[in-house]
Amino acid sequence: MAAFRWSSIGRAVQVGLLTVALLGGQASGWPASAGNWGSNRTHPCDNDMFSECIAKDGVTYYYLGYLDGALAAELATDTRDRFANVYDPIDSFDVAAVEFSNASSAGVWVKDVNIDVDARAWTRCADGVTPQGSDPYRWCEPQVVAYNDGDHPVRFDSPNKRKRIACQEIGHTYGLRHALDASNAGPDFDKSCMYEQGGLTTNLTITTHDKNQIENLYVP
Repeated sequence: MAAFRWSSIGRAVQVGLLTVALLGGQASGWPASAGNWGSNRTHPCDNDMFSECIAKDGVTYYYLGYLDGALAAELATDTRDRFANVYDPIDSFDVAAVEFSNASSAGVWVKDVNIDVDARAWTRCADGVTPQGSDPYRWCEPQVVAYNDGDHPVRFDSPNKRKRIACQEIGHTYGLRHALDASNAGPDFDKSCMYEQGGLTTNLTITTHDKNQIENLYVP
C-alpha cells in the first residue's frame, strides 16, 4: 500500500509505492540572508558545468546511473546516504529526495565521468533541457550531478571524501552555492560541505544556515 506525504495544501503525487508532496508555490521574496542561495549568483542556470539552478518545487528525485553506464557502487551508496541523511529530513512535507529506477521519472541524474578538467564534480542542466522561471528561482529538470572520479580518483577514494562531494553537489541541485565567509553563509560557514576549502573528510553535512535557505524557499 502506498504511503502518502501531504503538502500544506493537501496535494500529493503518487509514483509507484512512493509519494512526494508538491509545494503550493514559491516564496515571493529572496530568502533572508541568502548569500549562498539562488540561481545565477555567479553563473546562469544552463548546461555548463558552472551552472547555478534550483530544484523545481523543492522536490528532488534522483536516478543513480546515466546513459554512459552504471554509477560506481560506492558512489551510489554514499550519494544515497547524503540524500537520505542530510537533505530528505530538512522538512518532512515539502523538501524530499526520492530515488527512481529510470531516468524518465527523475529530476536529478547522477553519473560518473572521466573528463580532463580541474573540477572533481559539478551540477548542470541535462543536454537539451531549457531552464524555466526567473532568477533567483530559475530551475531546470533534470539536473545532472557529474562525479569526475575517473580524472580525480584520489578525491573519491574514501567514504567520507565521497560523502562530502555528494553533499555539496546535492546542495547545488537545491540552489545552495559555495559558502565563502560568515557574511555569505553564516557563522558556521566553514563547517558546511558547501565550503570549498573545508576538510576533505570532515565537512560532510550542511549547516543550520544552509538548511534555513532551503526552508525559506521551499516550505510555504
